[in-house]
Amino acid sequence: MSMGGDSRITLKDESGLNTYGHAPFPKFAVSYSSCTSNTISVSAYSYVESYLNVLLHQYPEGLGTDVFVGEFEKIRNKIASYYELSPGVDMVFGSSGTDIELIQLALSLSYQQAVHNIVLAANEVGSGIEHAARGRYFSDRTPKGIQCKLGGNIAGFPDHLISYANIDIRRKDGSVRDSRALYEAYLSEIEKAIAQGKRVIVHAIHRSKTGLILPGFEEIEKFINGFGHQIDVVVDCCQGRVSIRRVNEYLRLGASVLLTGSKFYSGPPFSGLLLLPPGRYSEPLNVELYPGLKDFFSSPEYPLRWQSENMSEAPDDNNLGLLLRWKAAVYEMNKVFLVPNKRIEFVINAFNRAAREMIEGSKFLTEITASSQTKEDTDPGNTESPFELNSIITFAIQQADGSALHLEDAKTIHESLYSDLRDQLGLNDKIASVIIQLGQPVKVLKNADNAWSATLRLALSSNLIGELGLLDDDIVEMRFKSDMQMVHDKIELVLNHLDALRNTGNHSASANEQ
Repeated sequence: MSMGGDSRITLKDESGLNTYGHAPFPKFAVSYSSCTSNTISVSAYSYVESYLNVLLHQYPEGLGTDVFVGEFEKIRNKIASYYELSPGVDMVFGSSGTDIELIQLALSLSYQQAVHNIVLAANEVGSGIEHAARGRYFSDRTPKGIQCKLGGNIAGFPDHLISYANIDIRRKDGSVRDSRALYEAYLSEIEKAIAQGKRVIVHAIHRSKTGLILPGFEEIEKFINGFGHQIDVVVDCCQGRVSIRRVNEYLRLGASVLLTGSKFYSGPPFSGLLLLPPGRYSEPLNVELYPGLKDFFSSPEYPLRWQSENMSEAPDDNNLGLLLRWKAAVYEMNKVFLVPNKRIEFVINAFNRAAREMIEGSKFLTEITASSQTKEDTDPGNTESPFELNSIITFAIQQADGSALHLEDAKTIHESLYSDLRDQLGLNDKIASVIIQLGQPVKVLKNADNAWSATLRLALSSNLIGELGLLDDDIVEMRFKSDMQMVHDKIELVLNHLDALRNTGNHSASANEQ
């Protein structure tokens, strides 16, 4: 399950966990980390084990490229069914949303123009996005296991044809800029690039890792109506917290849509997907013109009409890890799409209530609402699908006496939460042993000293909705109340021993979340 990705999902020798603190097999945890990553559920793992067993018995001579082509096509059909997609939607699979960025860049370059790539909130998307948007290696190892130089050029993506701009989604204090101000910033970049004869890629976000939706649908519509085929719009829906209707509305506008199966949909990292709007890219991408893509993608991951005989891989070159991760994600999708919308809405609201009650009753936690709310959250009456309800809560952490904590402290707290601290702290305490998985720290709030505050995130996953959605209300509410109490108690324990945990260097650099 950890094969066919990059260094972000490589398992550490000492812990058996990846950079996000997750294992590629089921492990008991109080888990609210789906805005970052997931540990695979017991039922999904059992399903994938069964699937692989059947597959290996069905093809005793080995899994050739034709097998992978057929299996990825089955996944395409499942996703098309779940999202009610029209037959003309092409799908490209990739190890992560960051990898998939390369496909959109190649599609835009295929118009034989220089490309200006406008990214929104690189910090909200992940540390690798700038390199990917420039056509550069964003890790020291590709999904094919090829060692590379971080920041080095990928073959077929020449520097002189690609320019880059990042539009900040937040003001210096961490508060969110309004959609109109963002629209003006986009407009300036787009008009300047088009005047230089460039094609423009415009990125939007539908639920960032703190739950933001920006710019608004109306602004995206204005871009497409105003600039037509001079721009390519990409909507980052990688969190998966998006309705069937909205995905199809983006596609009908002519925007590409980025999804993953490894955030809300609870699959293990990584599993990326690019949905391409019907008729927008009528000609198949000639991937041979971008030879560096072979370091990232195998031919079965491309739409059938892009594949050709000269693209066939040796059996070992196909990405079995990606196939299995997507099978796990599709399993979880199947579960949650069978839950009635009213029950999904109840579970999300119960989670939000329990999380907020825990935070409001705490002496050392504060919800960060001003930095994470959009009009979809403040006016939920206009939300027709529960998949549009926000299920990410960002909160700041301080000491109980009110003294400030910083981003580095949040990294220590985050890793300490998913660690068994009994031996390290010399405690025979149940809460010290409980594994708590939360979303990684984010830069959304500054302290009085102008340094980034310690923040973490609570995020509900589809796995929990599938598990709880058909149960009685009191069982759902009791589960969330208990889980939030354990989250609170473990954070309190960590804060009481923070000096000791700091001194052990009990954290590593946060990984790019896509």
